[in-house]
Amino acid sequence: MNGGGPGRSFVVAHDRDLEAIVKRAERVFADGRGATILVEGEAGIGKTTVLAAAMTAAVAAGVAVVHASASVLDRTRPFGPLLDAFGLDPATRSRVLPASVAAALRDEFDQDLTGSVGERRATARVSPLRLVPAERAHTIEQIATMVETWSLDHPVLLALDDLHWADSATLATLARLHRLVSSQRLTLMAAFRPVPHNPDLRDLISGCIGKGGELFALGPLAPDAVRGLVADTIGHQPGPALLDSAARAGGNPFLIIELVRSFDHDGRISIVDDIAELETPALTGEGVVSDVREVILRRMADLGQETSHLLQVASALGRTFSVIDMAAMLGRPVAALLPAISTTVSAGLLEEDGQQLRFRHDLVREAVESTIGRPTLAALHLDIARTLASTGAPAVRIAAHYSLGAQPGDRTAVEWLRTAAAEIVSRGPTAAAELLERALTLTPVGDPDRDAVIAELVDAAFWGGAIDRAVELARAALARPLPPVLAAGLHETMTRALVVLGRPTEAVVHAERLIDLGALPAWAAANVAMFKLFALDLDGAVADARRAIELCEIEDDPWAETLAYCVAAWEENSRGFHRHAVELADRAVLAADRSPNAEAHRLIPHLFRGLTLESTGRTAEAQATLLHGQQLAEQLGTSWATPFYHYALALTPWNAGRWDGVHAEIGAGLRYAREHNIGLVASWACALDATASLFHGDLDAAEAMLDEGDERLATGGIQYGIDWPLRGRALLLEATGDSAGALATLQLGWDVAEGLKASAALVILGPDLVRIALDVGDVEAARRATDALSRDTTIGVVDDGRLNIDADALRCRGMLDGELPMLFDARRVHTDCDRPVEVAQDDEAITLTLARLGRLDEASRHMQVCVAVCDELGIMLIPERLQRNLAAIVPTAAGLAGIGLDPAKPRTARAATGWGALTVTEHLVATLVAAGRTNPQVAAELLISRRTVESHLYRIFFKLGVTNRTELAVVAMRSAAES
Repeated sequence: MNGGGPGRSFVVAHDRDLEAIVKRAERVFADGRGATILVEGEAGIGKTTVLAAAMTAAVAAGVAVVHASASVLDRTRPFGPLLDAFGLDPATRSRVLPASVAAALRDEFDQDLTGSVGERRATARVSPLRLVPAERAHTIEQIATMVETWSLDHPVLLALDDLHWADSATLATLARLHRLVSSQRLTLMAAFRPVPHNPDLRDLISGCIGKGGELFALGPLAPDAVRGLVADTIGHQPGPALLDSAARAGGNPFLIIELVRSFDHDGRISIVDDIAELETPALTGEGVVSDVREVILRRMADLGQETSHLLQVASALGRTFSVIDMAAMLGRPVAALLPAISTTVSAGLLEEDGQQLRFRHDLVREAVESTIGRPTLAALHLDIARTLASTGAPAVRIAAHYSLGAQPGDRTAVEWLRTAAAEIVSRGPTAAAELLERALTLTPVGDPDRDAVIAELVDAAFWGGAIDRAVELARAALARPLPPVLAAGLHETMTRALVVLGRPTEAVVHAERLIDLGALPAWAAANVAMFKLFALDLDGAVADARRAIELCEIEDDPWAETLAYCVAAWEENSRGFHRHAVELADRAVLAADRSPNAEAHRLIPHLFRGLTLESTGRTAEAQATLLHGQQLAEQLGTSWATPFYHYALALTPWNAGRWDGVHAEIGAGLRYAREHNIGLVASWACALDATASLFHGDLDAAEAMLDEGDERLATGGIQYGIDWPLRGRALLLEATGDSAGALATLQLGWDVAEGLKASAALVILGPDLVRIALDVGDVEAARRATDALSRDTTIGVVDDGRLNIDADALRCRGMLDGELPMLFDARRVHTDCDRPVEVAQDDEAITLTLARLGRLDEASRHMQVCVAVCDELGIMLIPERLQRNLAAIVPTAAGLAGIGLDPAKPRTARAATGWGALTVTEHLVATLVAAGRTNPQVAAELLISRRTVESHLYRIFFKLGVTNRTELAVVAMRSAAES
């Protein structure tokens, strides 16, 4: 099943289920579509068999296969199964994956993980806007880009087994890849047990099922299938007693096979007239799983003491292990182990897996491991850790075994755990936090390193999303004297955590403590400035930004200077002084250019510059700046800023009235934000998208986006830009007939903006507040708002540096005082600035004012001008409310007819579906894709991002009722033939 609709869940008998899954996969491969297929079942039920059958079908259909399994030790190895899938020697996988393709995948993946990490981590400074683990987000996006590009040329099956052991980074990557299956030739298949399910796996399952994925829950074998499996295993039809004993396995194929093989091994099965029958009673015990464990252990004992020893060591190494590691553990050359290894393979306990060995099943490994007492097993893990350390193994592998074997007070173990955590925290913070939690339990109270472990754990817990745990630990640690370096790190993490929790005022307190601690004073002051912006303290933010800039004049600090000028530019822009804001943003970019390796560009100054340029009407420069900043963000590993760039890029189509462009950019940004849990500014983005939907008449879509924005405000903390959600909600109330509620909502936002002296917020709320206040007869409210909006403006004069502020002030003053020249001046300014949406609202104000003055003939003529502008832009909202408000001003039907209004005649909206429903941009994207262009090629041709192209495709697919590029091409050809 493809697309964004809900998926399906299936629970049927195992044999029919297996066939259904494979048939489903075969249909996907044959159709050239993508799909996400999840397979759930208990250990031994046949999940691996299902994946193997699907992979065989994929190879037969010419689909390239990438396959890997997770193991219990992968919980602390970020992207572990994916590393295995893309990093194996291609020679061992050539039967399913062309060697050249495998090599290319491996090189690209490995380069992403190792090639630029050093550069991206050359400084310990972190942008105050970064609230997610940068390396993890960057790597996930790089993997998605790699797989997407590859699947355009090669249909791909990515099959992952034992997903219940996978780390959170792998699960997050699969969630990201699931979004590609609706438009790419990519099929995801994953198998997992019902338990254990960690929260990340539960989220992945629910997310996939909620958006087109399919879940097959493998049930037990049906009686006929049990009979067939027993017959296949023993080579003869089973008798009643043998079938009865096999039935004790509950329809679990692995357990059935092991039981029957054990009966045969013990000589308890006789063959009479081609019927296999059990001569003696079945094994006793509380359950068949324990019976099978006994079977495996007896088979293991039959192999001799030396081989049993080898198997025990192997069980501690993991389900898959290296023969070289085994030899190192046993202190023997590999050649000396060959006879024992061959014996275990022949006995069906181990099997070859490329250049490694693995247990035939997790139940086999668990049975062998159960023969080792707990103290001995812990000691064995400790021995493995020391051996791996002596051979130069990766720190994460060493730490995993120290975690299982060390005792409190083991300083060596703690150091390895900390080393491993430091290496993976930026890519796998959850795994790093698990290692550090273990390190903390091993570090006694009073140990001089305990506070350092806590500080590292606080950092990892925060980046891993365990915000409450990070705050709890940091608060307790900061209650006692700490070395300044540790205290500074804890205060910095606390600032971020409190912002995420929606408590920015408390965050400022911790940010100010960084100044008191005296380290990097300019940088600390710049951070305080940014966090005061989060707390909506504009005056305090600009004061601290100026202080940081002054400190930079004493001691050059381009990082602090960049951040301080970004804050200053944002503040000036928010007050409406856009031209000066551009000058400040230019200084931020120049300061970042001066930093070593230009690393201060990780503070995203181009985003601030782009916003200020768009505010001044320099749209082309704004777009170029934002696109350049977006490219820099990907190169520098600041992909956490991706949604911010999409939100900013949405302002250009918003100002131009290109609603599809607004939806595409906001959609791309919000999808990224949802996948990476980036809540900052998301409510503003939801409101902008909602307001665009309102303008072109889709009230249901607007309400859904406003609801999402409200939810993000409630759960994600303070969101600068609260004016847009309030405006969107007010316009929705007005559109549904509640003008009084709309006015109250705008008045609330106005009061907040007035207190903050945020002129840009007044511009957003002011014109609608004045218009609605006049519509409901509250002239005093309209006057207060107009006076406040005009306080820094000379009446009738437009300052080139404050075009938006002054033009909107002119509109408000003209509506309030009935001064038509002011309204026409506002229209002229907006026309010159190429703001057609504002022009439409000027025309609305002119029409209403003419009607209020009784000049109905002129109102009629200008209403036609207004409607023509709105029709060209696809605006439904303004003509509808204009008609409603005119009806209130001109109460008689004759009067309405005199100005050309017919209340009974509804306006015609654009078609919602079909080729004719596509906008100009969507038509262009659809035509290019139908012609065979890839997403990156379309992006390069249209000068937009790959994610924006993907966002357009989502809307195109929905409007055309298609699920993939092939169907899109068919619709495009049919439309061309009909035209």
